[in-house]
Formats: sequence, structure tokens, C-alpha cells
Amino acid sequence: MASKRVAVDTGPKTSTKAGPASDLSVPKPKRKRPNQLQLMLGCCSCKGDCSSRLCGCSKKGDICGYNCKCNNIYSSDRYGSRKSQTRCKNLFNTLVQYGIDTRAAGKDKCFMGHIFKIEDLRGHLEQTYKLNCCESSVQLKDLIPGPAKCPVCQSEWSYSWCYNDVWETHRAPRHCAKCRQCKAYRNDHCAGCNKCYFKDWSERPCPTCELDRKQKRTGKSQDLSVPKPKRKKTSRASCSCKGDCNSRRCGCSRKGLVCGEHCKCTGCKNPFTTLVEYGIDCRAAA
Repeated sequence: MASKRVAVDTGPKTSTKAGPASDLSVPKPKRKRPNQLQLMLGCCSCKGDCSSRLCGCSKKGDICGYNCKCNNIYSSDRYGSRKSQTRCKNLFNTLVQYGIDTRAAGKDKCFMGHIFKIEDLRGHLEQTYKLNCCESSVQLKDLIPGPAKCPVCQSEWSYSWCYNDVWETHRAPRHCAKCRQCKAYRNDHCAGCNKCYFKDWSERPCPTCELDRKQKRTGKSQDLSVPKPKRKKTSRASCSCKGDCNSRRCGCSRKGLVCGEHCKCTGCKNPFTTLVEYGIDCRAAA
């Protein structure tokens, strides 16, 4: 008898399970590699308007150049001619027009945390702030990136973006990078509890961590942040009975008192009421 040939399936193996992820024949899409020339030149490849932290140039505190993708956009009209257009709204371009050092301003973390939240940047830069030392005023553009001197007494003043106010440089609040907020100039950040505390000029330890150490030594834990529940205040000479007060469950009977006007009982049969009629001291009898 002639031998039967067995058909061999040489095609790609596919899974019998349902679902798009189970199809092994479909290759995965490769990730797009970044342009090495743009990385060397420090250019951004934004598809938006560069008005947020997502822009590579804005993140470094730099302006967008001609090699950035946000400036190399072309549109064609109905006749087929190409026209170049830009949609870049980098906030640091506005700072350069006012003569502000953008690289130095980009190192200020308090500035970088609030610059992208301002809608009208030009109007904000032209605001004037009065100095407490003299009757003089300084514009905000003169306080960026560093302190500005008073034109009368030559004292240095700094601007806090968290407080939106000017401070003397030696008393200006310091911006905590971990808390992302300006704190008092005498505060320090504790790495143990990850909070800022008042350190003063002395090398005092963190009070929160010091309290935890004392609790571990004594073996008692007390949460000071959670207040204790207050007890409901009730009048001493009153009861809230729903019955006839003829048992020890009545608060007045337990203390040897007579039910009064403030009691909630109905049809009261308090036995101490009879004792009072005979002139007997209820407190002593109780």
C-alpha cells in the first residue's frame, strides 16, 4: 500500500485565544527614536504651543530657536504655495524681551513652579511693589532673577512667587524643593518625617521626630493631631427615662434625688419623692 503523506503546516503559529493581544503574527510597533541632532542642539520637538513644562526648552529655562519643531511649521494654500508659520508661545521669549536672564531665572525653583500658571505674563511683570524701607517702588521685572536694590537706601529686596509679595533679602522666605512651597527663612526640612520645622539659629532637632523617639522609649503612643471626642454634657439633676423611674436605671433614683422639671420621664413614680414628703434626707438615705 502506498504511504500517505502528512501535510506539514509551515506557516506562523497563531494562538487560539481570542483578543488582539494574543495575535503573535502582528509585529509590535517600534518606538520612534529621538533625533540626535535635536538632542545635541538642545531643541524641542513640541507639537503644541510650548506654553507648559512639557516643552524641553521651557523646562531648562531657555527660549525656542529656529531648529525647534514648533518654529518649522509649513502650511500650503489652495494654490500649492507653502507658507511658514509659528505657534510657539514660550514664556521665556517674553522674558528675553524685558532683558531678563532666563538661564538664571530657570534655576529658581519658586519661579519655575509658578511661571506656567500666569495667564497675563506681561501685565504681571510690569506690576509695581512698594518697599517698606522707603517710599519707593520696584517693578517685578527688576526682581527677576535675583534681588533688586532700593534706589534710596540701597537695601536688597527679593520676590516670593508663593506669597506674591516682596521681602527683605536677609528675611525673605526660602523655597523648599520637597514641600514645593516657600517657608520662613529660619525653617529647615527634616528628612525623617519629610516636613519643615522651625529650626531658629540653634541646631535643635525636629520636634516631630523627637516626639516619636520619646514614645518609643516610654512605649506610649499619643496622636496629638487627632483631638479627643468630647463627652456630651448632661445636667446632673435630670434623667432621660422612658419608664416610670421606679428602678435603679433612673439617674435621679441612683443618686438619691427627686425628678425635676428637666427630666424626660412621664408618669414618674420615683420612690424618693415620697421620702421628701416625710422630711427625710434623700442624699443620706441613698
